[in-house]
Amino acid sequence: MSTAPHRLQLFVDVFHEKNQRALVLPEIRPQAFIQAILQEFRQARMEFLGDDPDAYQLVRADDETPLNPEIPLGEQLQQDDHLILVERMAPLPPGAQRPSRALYLRELATNHVFRVQWVPAIIGRPDPSRPDDALLAVNLRHFETGLRVSRRHAQIFEQDETFYIKSLSQNPTSLVQGEDTKPIPVTSTPLPIHHGDLIILDRSNITLKVLFRDT
Repeated sequence: MSTAPHRLQLFVDVFHEKNQRALVLPEIRPQAFIQAILQEFRQARMEFLGDDPDAYQLVRADDETPLNPEIPLGEQLQQDDHLILVERMAPLPPGAQRPSRALYLRELATNHVFRVQWVPAIIGRPDPSRPDDALLAVNLRHFETGLRVSRRHAQIFEQDETFYIKSLSQNPTSLVQGEDTKPIPVTSTPLPIHHGDLIILDRSNITLKVLFRDT
């Protein structure tokens, strides 16, 4: 008679969903566990969650030390240990600052999520010849129609805790604010953006949904 494999009971804070119970095989490595967490909680309407486990890490709740991604969970943890899922943050480029709120753009066709880690943030494609290339936060080069996106397409910035978008090119961009509203052309005059707004890059048919996460 076969017996069920031993599992490790853990508790994980997945952003605002606290103390989520998980039963995992001890031989699983942290990144595989993170992948399973992302798959489950993206379906639970956490639209801001991405699909790349390497964009996240697990830290211990008691002292916030990160788990070693190369070592199986069973060699690092004990029964009932408490973990926190956190996002990895890139260093700030010169002239940038962290947004006052966690800001994401979800590309609707692929569901790829960009965490906008700094402002001002450029939407476009890389151009190493430009001094502001480090401010590129939403790189659309690898999308199927990405070459139709200007290298400096648009910019998101923050002022007095309000976020704005403005155009950096003649390549047309539209903003849909709320349901059943007509697209508004994005020009060099800044427009405020809110949770749920749609940024439409017209020539490339790329649509980015604005998402804010309250911390």
